[in-house]
Amino acid sequence: MKTLLSQLKEAGYAIGLQGENIVLEFVGEGQPDAVVVEPLLTEVKARKAEMTRHLSDGHSHTTADIIEQAIGRAHAWADLGVICDDIDAAYRAGDIDQSAADELTILVRQRSREVPENDAALLEMPLSQFAQSGICREVKSTVLGESFLMAADNAEVPADTPLVVYRAAELQLLLGATPEKLQAVHQLKKAFDGEVVKE
Repeated sequence: MKTLLSQLKEAGYAIGLQGENIVLEFVGEGQPDAVVVEPLLTEVKARKAEMTRHLSDGHSHTTADIIEQAIGRAHAWADLGVICDDIDAAYRAGDIDQSAADELTILVRQRSREVPENDAALLEMPLSQFAQSGICREVKSTVLGESFLMAADNAEVPADTPLVVYRAAELQLLLGATPEKLQAVHQLKKAFDGEVVKE
């Protein structure tokens, strides 16, 4: 059972129990990968009774827990807007009480100070703030001639990304580099799946 739960979490799902119903909420980046998810969902259906028992033995996450996890994973104001709708819907459905809704709203407000309103705001964000933001964003570079993934030092990067990943700490080391040096570093990162470190 733990393996199935781990696989679901790796696929971007928060798992909970509401009454006798198993609740799976996709909180990952982008869209769920159907090739990965469909066999897992088939297994969940086949093992529903076992999974329900496991979750009801104290291993479940409440609706508030699931929403709180989504708040922590939010990377844009649009994500936070959807989460506000989720809080409202959960409150109206009776899945959370007023106190939980208020606490979650405070967390959304706090996260909104950490997350850029849009891509322009992201580019204006100080690198030190970006480093701890949990944000991971695709950037199209004219200098490199291709896209790369710009990720905070604490961001969860999709394991299956085909893009070269630059963490904030690496970007800090590359500030002021010439286009030629950036291109050379990029080619090395692509070839060796490497990391930029101090010289």
